[in-house]
Amino acid sequence: MTQLYKRFTNETADLRNLAVQIIDAPKHHRDWRFKYASVSLISELWQVWCKFCREIIILSCSGTLNRDGSLVAGRSGDNTWQRIAYEFKEYAPGKPLKSTGRINSMWKQPTWGDINKFLSVIPSLGISNEVTLTNAFGCNLQAPKHLQIVRNACLHLNAETFKNVTDLLPFYIGFAINHPFELIWRSYPTSRSDAIFEWIDGLEIIADFATSPTT
Repeated sequence: MTQLYKRFTNETADLRNLAVQIIDAPKHHRDWRFKYASVSLISELWQVWCKFCREIIILSCSGTLNRDGSLVAGRSGDNTWQRIAYEFKEYAPGKPLKSTGRINSMWKQPTWGDINKFLSVIPSLGISNEVTLTNAFGCNLQAPKHLQIVRNACLHLNAETFKNVTDLLPFYIGFAINHPFELIWRSYPTSRSDAIFEWIDGLEIIADFATSPTT
């Protein structure tokens, strides 16, 4: 878990620095370069988050040590990523498992970073750190869900996905938005920090709790 956490926070630190560069670049915020840099930042953060979720599930199934040195005992049976991904994908909608079921291609993997699916699957996996992961990923932080909504809207832009983003506006303050990406530059009312920075902080908090339960 120590290496997983360090790798994740190194990647989020790089993305935090990228966000600063984007917002400080000498160009108007309506400039197309600002738009595409922002969309790329959103996509990259989502990929980093999904990768972390994937890896912590695989480590939890196969067995590892938390950052505090406590043991996460591996479960018995097939703990290849192909089997674990299959179980995750089938458990999410409540489907029964086949004993020989496997995911045979990386592109068929589930959406690891979806918090609702993640929390619904954890109790079914038979992992020893179920409580730790449930508490960490179930904490009252908006970052994962809001990031997912904005990322999906940027990738699949239509009236419905854009409405999903505008439904988030009451959580933030700032200008009216005309494109989903603009939400990341609205501010949290309490900290007055741009949403993207709050999201990165929130994801790091979850990762901290999930990898070192006694800290």
